[in-house]
Amino acid sequence: MELRILRYFLAVAEEGSFSRAAERLHVSQPALSQQLAQLEREIDDRLFIRAARRLELTDKAVMLMRRAREILALAERTEDELKAKTSQELVGTIVIGAGETPAFGLVADALARLRAENPHLQYELISGNGEDLSARLRAGSLDICLFIGPSRYEDFDYVDLPTAHTWGLVLKADDPLARKRSILPGDLRDRPLIVPRQHAAQNLFAGWLGYSPCTGLNIAATYNLLYNATWMVRQGVGSVLCLGDLMEGELQNGLIFRPFEPTLRSDVYLAWKKGAPPNHATQALIAQVRESAGSLTEG
Repeated sequence: MELRILRYFLAVAEEGSFSRAAERLHVSQPALSQQLAQLEREIDDRLFIRAARRLELTDKAVMLMRRAREILALAERTEDELKAKTSQELVGTIVIGAGETPAFGLVADALARLRAENPHLQYELISGNGEDLSARLRAGSLDICLFIGPSRYEDFDYVDLPTAHTWGLVLKADDPLARKRSILPGDLRDRPLIVPRQHAAQNLFAGWLGYSPCTGLNIAATYNLLYNATWMVRQGVGSVLCLGDLMEGELQNGLIFRPFEPTLRSDVYLAWKKGAPPNHATQALIAQVRESAGSLTEG
């Protein structure tokens, strides 16, 4: 499957029309239709269904569109990296994954310093939870990723950052439990809870509780990013288990955070794929982060 054909397919899928895709690609419509027909013969299945006003994608086409974007982005980044070897200046794009954490400020500082020295370097930031981002890092669609949690993936190399986050519970400010200074395991029985979707976070919480949260608690919902989950707290769906550092901007909106007792913490670390040496730009970023982390530790 050639990159050119993937570009053709992606243009048709995004435009929903062979004619508009042909204009975008600067090729004739018959030539484009012929190439896509050949692609359908290769996979022995249809990619498009003609509807009244636009083409509809088959399930297989939806999957191929996602993969085509990843493949073409990786090809473009590889080309940029190969060109960069002929120059002292770093160019291309570093694709960075990150969980929600104030610790990203340290990475952002490294990004700013690196780009000040390499003005043609670009960044693409993708936010998400640990499970989604680790899958992207393994697939090669991320260069590097900032993780929160106690676990260390065996297939990643990493550098620890000099920070940790404290877990606790987000409640309505008028909740009777909000009068307590900290939350004990026994306080959570029979209380509707909104818990992180990630298995690693649930396992960490289960260890703190001393029993499985899936069987011993009233789980009202799961979430992957925090902002929308706080709205569920406001509407009375439940209380959110989360990292307290993420709630600083929300506490004046009728919510309050109470830490767990005994204290439950998660480390923060920057990771990249083991056995696949990072490109020059990513290596430079890792070096900048190590330098920043080291200066904070020494200070």
